[in-house]
Formats: sequence, structure tokens, C-alpha cells
Amino acid sequence: MHDLQLLDEKYANFLISYCFPNNTNRPITILYKGKALEPFAHFLANKAKKKGFQNILFYNTSQYEKMNYLYQTNIDDLKKEAYLDAYPLEYVAANNGHILQLEAYEKKFEYHVSNDKLIKSRQIIGNQFQDYPSNLYNLKCTGTVVVYPTIDWAKKLYPNLPEKKAYEKLYLQIMKMCLLDSKNPTNTWDQLKNKYQQLGQKINALQIKRLHYQNTNGTDLFIDLPEEHQWCTPFSTDYFGNDFMTNMPSYEIFTSPIAHATNGTVFFSKPLVLSRQKNYIIDHFGLTFKNGEVIDIIAPNQQDYNELSDFFSAHPNAKFLGECAIVENDTPICKTDTLFYHGLLDENAACHLALGFAFPEAIKHGIHMSHEELKKTGINLSSGVHIDAMMETNHLEIEAETKNGKQLIYQNGKITI
Repeated sequence: MHDLQLLDEKYANFLISYCFPNNTNRPITILYKGKALEPFAHFLANKAKKKGFQNILFYNTSQYEKMNYLYQTNIDDLKKEAYLDAYPLEYVAANNGHILQLEAYEKKFEYHVSNDKLIKSRQIIGNQFQDYPSNLYNLKCTGTVVVYPTIDWAKKLYPNLPEKKAYEKLYLQIMKMCLLDSKNPTNTWDQLKNKYQQLGQKINALQIKRLHYQNTNGTDLFIDLPEEHQWCTPFSTDYFGNDFMTNMPSYEIFTSPIAHATNGTVFFSKPLVLSRQKNYIIDHFGLTFKNGEVIDIIAPNQQDYNELSDFFSAHPNAKFLGECAIVENDTPICKTDTLFYHGLLDENAACHLALGFAFPEAIKHGIHMSHEELKKTGINLSSGVHIDAMMETNHLEIEAETKNGKQLIYQNGKITI
């Protein structure tokens, strides 16, 4: 058995050194979901304070409390004070700080809250914030999403193992996926940073106008890209020129398409965990797009169709794409061949397309643009959700229409430029 305290020490020290800002004066909010993550959140904060970070806040976004409140309250009586304290997020955003978002598998509670309640609750939350949405969007306030094991998550993945063994197995997998099993994790990630930045420069130099996705499962999809687009990596730069890591771990290269210029059909052969009010899994489904919008759902059965249809009804602007991401088939996450029921890990196991909001940083100088300027580029700014759907990558081909003609940029699970 491994010493879990030592694993916590190693993980916390690495997160502070690689995912916290270089400037210890910047405020930090540690956002964690549920009570199971609270001990590590405070352990991490105490470690960070010893490194010089003194201005640290906490924010617990408990799914249980929120959904229980929405379920029990009449729509006319919904109030912001009952389930949201905006201060930790508003403060860190107003002071150009950093949010470390600590996540795990989150068990959903089937309250079947109506779409009207969900929409009104989002409006209430949106009206509470002033600096948080805009400063996070233009990267004046940065954020890094990381994962941490919990007993519930371990039991979900390894139901046949005793709790402690399941938890340890998940923890060791997370450490391996974050490359913390290497001799010098910081150097290993620095080498990956150089690799991805070089790949980003190469693909940006192509000046791609359109992507053509094809697969043996019937995928035949065309996606147009904005003239001003750029391909991004997990190693990003904020509004002020500071480097930061968007997700840990992450192995994708991504951009945002023109929202109204996707046409054709795509099949997703990796399981999609449709997180609405429960963890509903849809496997092997397809979507047909016309002028950017989903016009047809191809699902294995009626229930899968209904779940997707309900999702689009609740989030109509998620019918348009917000992201195209390329992932090679030899990432540490891909090698596990495991569905982790968490988007951060699952999206880094395969190429994927995201339904919903786009990224301003995927437009050249986008984080310095106004909303109206960004809107003119054609990317999806109207959606409040972002959900990644993964493809089977080994037989996927992506052909790019570039400034110099057509070029294959992805084949046999590898970037080919």
C-alpha cells in the first residue's frame, strides 16, 4: 500500500509549483465541488501559504445543495442568497487573481428540475456577477482545472475492489496521467510545453480555412474556421502576458470554429457523459449539422435520443460548435482505456468537438477584443454551456484546406504536419 499522505504532499507541491501564478501577491480562490474535496483544498492552501501565497479564499460549489434547493423551491421564490456566495469569485476576478478548480466525479441527484427553473437560476447567478464572467473570459483572471480522487469516484470506476484499494488505484492513475511518476515532472511538462508550442506554430502557419473530418464509421463533416483563428495549447498566456496552465493534465491542441459554418454528419464513438441532472451515458451517437446548427440526432435508442433532445432544448445555442480539438492516441490518459466520467480526463483521450461556447483566446488578439469585435469573427458566444463529445481517433482523418491547398493534418491517431 502507498502512503497517501506522501501522495498528497507530492501532488500539492507540484500543483503549487506548476499551476499557481508566479506572483505570490495575486489572490487565489480554490474552488472545490463537494465536501469530499475540502480536506485537500485546505491542505493545498496551507502548503501554498508556506510558499508565500497569503491571500487564499475557498468556494464550495456543492451540486447536492444547489439541486436540492432548486427542487424544493417554487420558481417564483428562487433567490440568489440561498445557494450562491459570489464573493470569492468576484474578489479574485476583480483583483486579477487565479482560480484553482479542484474537481472529481460528481454524483448526480435525480431531482428532475424543470428547464424553467434551471434557466431562471442561471439568470439569477448571472445577475450577481460583475467582474467574474468578463475577466475570466478575457483571461485577466486565470483558471486551472485539476482533478483529485474521492471514494465515490473510485467506487464508480472499480466497484469490485475494496474502497481503499480502489481509491489508491485511482490516485496512482491521476499521478501517472499528470506525469508525476517521472523523475522530474516539472522538466517533463516543460518539454511537453515546447513540443505543443512548436506544433501550434506549425498548424497556425498553414492558415487553415476549413477542416474535413472523415472516419470509417460514416463521419463526413466540414467545419469552417475564422480568418483570425489560432490553435491553442494547454500552455496559455493571460491578458497581461503571464504563462499559465489551463488544465492539469491536458494533451490537446484546439481552436474555435465559425458557429454557423459546420455542415455534414459526425459520429461520436466514445461514451458521452451527459451531465445535466444525472450522469447519463450515451455511446455511439451522431449529429447532423446544417449551417452550423444541429438539425438531426442519430441515437441508438429512443431514450438516448430524448436525453440529447432535452439537452438541446434546455441549451439551444449548444446546437452550434464552440471548439475543435486534436488529441493524439498515445497520451497517458488514452493509454488507460478508461472512461473516467469526468470531462477533463475523458476529453484528453480522443479528438473531440465541443457543443456550446467558444474561446476568445482561439482568435488572434481575441482576449483583448470587445464582445462585439469577437462576435464579428463568427465564433459561438451565445451559449452558457460547453460539452465535449469524443471520437474514435485511430481511423479518423482530418484534411485541412490551407493557403497552399489541401493537406492531411491528422491520420492514424497522429498529427501529420
